[in-house]
Amino acid sequence: MDRNPELMEVCAGIAAKSGMDRLRFECGDVETSEQREFDVLVALHACDTATDDAIFRGIEAGASIIITVPCCQKELRPQFKAPAEEQPLFKHDTYKDRFSQMLTDAMRGLLLESQGYRTRISEFISDAHTHRNVMIAGVLDASFHGRDSKRDEVLAMKQRYRVDHQRLETLLLTSGRLASRE
Repeated sequence: MDRNPELMEVCAGIAAKSGMDRLRFECGDVETSEQREFDVLVALHACDTATDDAIFRGIEAGASIIITVPCCQKELRPQFKAPAEEQPLFKHDTYKDRFSQMLTDAMRGLLLESQGYRTRISEFISDAHTHRNVMIAGVLDASFHGRDSKRDEVLAMKQRYRVDHQRLETLLLTSGRLASRE
């Protein structure tokens, strides 16, 4: 699913030529889409909290694989406040921006793990090409252990950096997929 109809048409054409009839490509917005069932979710450069919406939709659908390449992680930037001993690290806006991106994506990875996904966060392309080069990949694994500890790790980060809310966590809490511990 993508907002770009031309891209969806190209992708559908490639899938058809490759004999992959079960792949569907639809034009739309992941947050408001009625699409409920899919096995693989790929969200590339979904801006700000749209990545959280995509991850949530993948979890909600029970997708076997969720792959996201986040973009413009702005939600936590105005929220986080480092402990006094870490303040010198964030004297410059560049480091505040980078850290808020890392904090956001670390929470996303842990929240995916809290839902039973084995998760890996990695660079998938050199930062010489783009600084939006982080991929969050999760594979659903019914035998995955430690779900509760992942939730505790998110809560500890939120407390340490005085983060009030994070979109994916809010979606999981509101849907009843995550128990409130605050």
